[in-house]
Amino acid sequence: MSWSFVKATGLSSNPGALTVTVGITPTNAGDLLVADVYDGSNSGDQANVTCADNVNAGGYSQDGFNSLTSDGDTCCTFSHFNVAASATNVTATRTAASGGFFIRVTEYTGGPTTNSKDGAAVTGYNAGSTSISSSTLTPSASGDLLHATVGFPSGATSLTAGGSFTVGSGQFTANDRMGSCYQVLAGSGATALAMTTSPSQEWASIMVGYKLSAGGGASYQPYMDYQTQPRLAQ
Repeated sequence: MSWSFVKATGLSSNPGALTVTVGITPTNAGDLLVADVYDGSNSGDQANVTCADNVNAGGYSQDGFNSLTSDGDTCCTFSHFNVAASATNVTATRTAASGGFFIRVTEYTGGPTTNSKDGAAVTGYNAGSTSISSSTLTPSASGDLLHATVGFPSGATSLTAGGSFTVGSGQFTANDRMGSCYQVLAGSGATALAMTTSPSQEWASIMVGYKLSAGGGASYQPYMDYQTQPRLAQ
């Protein structure tokens, strides 16, 4: 058993609204859906954003978040395990109906049917750069799925995965304000996010690990660079 990427929806947008929805029909029953959400209401508060769908019971777990320092725009990553293989509308909700509001959903298969988030999410931030990174995540077991997302104040013209990361089909399109990538680890070594973008601009990243079995937890190192304050992983 091992994780693998199935598909991603592309970015759905509903600016100035309280909700944004994207549709997906999972290929396999029991798969994992990861929803990345960008809230441009300048709230800087992840508690303002929730996620659920119209098919699977219970809300989505918020697994990590990060904010742009300049204006408080917030990126969040949510997950739902063991989903049904039927047409599904995934909806993010916020409390302030202003600014951009975006959602993208990625489907992964091969993992467990219960929540297997591997410890804390790790984050990264830079006030203006083409190089995207994060603090390091050390999985508690081999074979983790690493899912990462990055948000921008303006649309990026390109997003390229570095190292062993892959930007899957649908995880980024030119001029998106949020992009995603993933990596399936062969071992359990410490790993940091690696991507490049254009043009140079402010960015905030999140990376979450999911194990092949539930339980346990990863370790992480706080991320710093010369333009950022320490950011605690969520």
